[in-house]
Amino acid sequence: MNEIRFLKTLAIAEPQKSEDLTVNVASTQMEFTHTAATEGVQVNVGSLCSFSEELSVQNRADVMNSTLLAQLAANKAHDRFLKQEDWYNSYLNTLQNIGWNLVSSVSFRDISPKTPINWEDLALQGFAEFGDMEQAKKAIEMAKASTMNSKAMTIWSKNSSNGNNGNFQIISFMPVNGTVVATTISLIFQSTMSQEQFLSWSTNFTIQRASVKVELNEDIYGKIRQQIIDKLGDAPKTNVANVP
Repeated sequence: MNEIRFLKTLAIAEPQKSEDLTVNVASTQMEFTHTAATEGVQVNVGSLCSFSEELSVQNRADVMNSTLLAQLAANKAHDRFLKQEDWYNSYLNTLQNIGWNLVSSVSFRDISPKTPINWEDLALQGFAEFGDMEQAKKAIEMAKASTMNSKAMTIWSKNSSNGNNGNFQIISFMPVNGTVVATTISLIFQSTMSQEQFLSWSTNFTIQRASVKVELNEDIYGKIRQQIIDKLGDAPKTNVANVP
């Protein structure tokens, strides 16, 4: 299988080391089991993921692991904050090689926001274009209500920006005709400071919004599910956490 050959040669970044983030594969799977009847929200590296209540426990686990693998592979191949478009293309390439198929074409759009920047609105505008906003809005509200020293927000702060530049995704997963479909809105930004006059500086942002919709072929993914779990090893321990 091409997917197996791809996985054998795929390099992924080492998981972060942090003793206060101890979510492991088993406990994450258990949390999915206990919350299978409710909508779930999760931080997965630099992605905020929301799951429809209609997704099965297996669907959620597959989504978690595939999203994690694609980000770690992209992190290994490119600097997430300096080579942002290359990173994003690598991320999508991994997804497409493990069973995710494009439903829509990838769209990059330059954004010229008003100041102060409302990052939530920028993300939700992308979902509105797909007619798919409510689930993402709820996920954002839950994340905003979390304390910044929580496991999920600690992971998010380490992976969504480096202080000057940012690269993060908000992803909504839901079933459509028995297939898991993911709507992904990514915000990529670079910030610079410029001096307007003596002792007066302003921060300027260059922002792009990337949008794509993909669907998971479970027949393909199911054949390589265990290889992906084995390849990830302990990576979920410090890269994934549920948002309360």
